Amino acid sequence: MALGGCVPEQGEGSFDDQTIDVGVDDAQAVELGGGRGADTMTGTWLLAHEQSNCVQIPGVPDPDEALSVTFEIVHFEQVGNRLYEDRDLCSLNLFPLLSFDTEFTPAAAQTTNPILIEDSFISNYDVGGSYASGVEVQQWGVMLDDPLADEFPTEADDPRVFDADDDGNPGVTFVVAQSCEMYVAQRGAIRYRGLLERPNQIVGESSTIINQLIVGSSSPICAIPRTITPNDAHGRFTLSRIDGEGGSVNLDANGDGEILCDEIIAIQDQLWDYREPDASLCGG
Repeated sequence: MALGGCVPEQGEGSFDDQTIDVGVDDAQAVELGGGRGADTMTGTWLLAHEQSNCVQIPGVPDPDEALSVTFEIVHFEQVGNRLYEDRDLCSLNLFPLLSFDTEFTPAAAQTTNPILIEDSFISNYDVGGSYASGVEVQQWGVMLDDPLADEFPTEADDPRVFDADDDGNPGVTFVVAQSCEMYVAQRGAIRYRGLLERPNQIVGESSTIINQLIVGSSSPICAIPRTITPNDAHGRFTLSRIDGEGGSVNLDANGDGEILCDEIIAIQDQLWDYREPDASLCGG
C-alpha cells in the first residue's frame, strides 16, 4: 500500500487510529501457524502483508521507504487445486514517512470490501506445497470499469473519482502529522506467492502495482506530488489459518462462530513481527 508524505509539523508514529477495543486480553499470546494441519484450505485465514515502497518527494535528496502492514480476513473455498477467495481488508497500518505520521482510518480501509478472487491455486496442502493468488485489485476513491486494465485518472475532476469514505471530500482521506488532510484516489494490484512452511501457514512475497493521484488537500503543502515505486524485494506476507481447524489458533474472540475485523484489529500488535522503515533499502 502506498502512503503520502507532506512536510508540515513533525508527528510521532502511532497505530492508535487502528485500535478498536472489543475486550480482548492484551496479554493474549498469539501464535500463528503450527498444529497438525488440515487436508484443505477451505476455512478462515489471516493475511498479514508488509509492503515496502520507495517514495521520492521533490526537494528531498534521497527516497525514503514507505512501510505499511495490512491485515485481511480471507475465506477460502478449495475445489480441487483451485481456490476461491473472499477477502475483507481490516486495517492498514502506516509507518511514519520522513518522520511524519500518517493516519488512515479503519472505515476508509474497508471501502474496498469485499474483495473476490477466483483464480488462486494451491499445488498441495502438505508442508512444502506452493500457493499462488490471483490478482487482488483495491480501488480507493476511484471506480474503474476494468480495475486492472483501465487507464488511471490523471486529473482530480475525472468523473471516476468519488468520495469513497463518505466524509465530504473526494477519494479517501489521509491525515498527516495530525495537521493536514490529503485526499487520494489510488489503485493497488497485488499478487501473492509462497510456500506452506509449516502446517496452517504460508509464507512468501508479493508483486505490486500502485497508481496514486492526489485529488485535493486541506493545505497546499499536503498536495506536494511524489513518485511511488514498489520495493517488492523487501516486502513479505504470511497467510495463516485462524478458525481452529487442523490445530490452528482460533481468533473468534467472542465465540459467535464468526471472525470479524474488529477482533483482528484489537490484537494486531501481536500478529506481526514489525520492523522500522529503512531508507537504505531505497538507496537513501
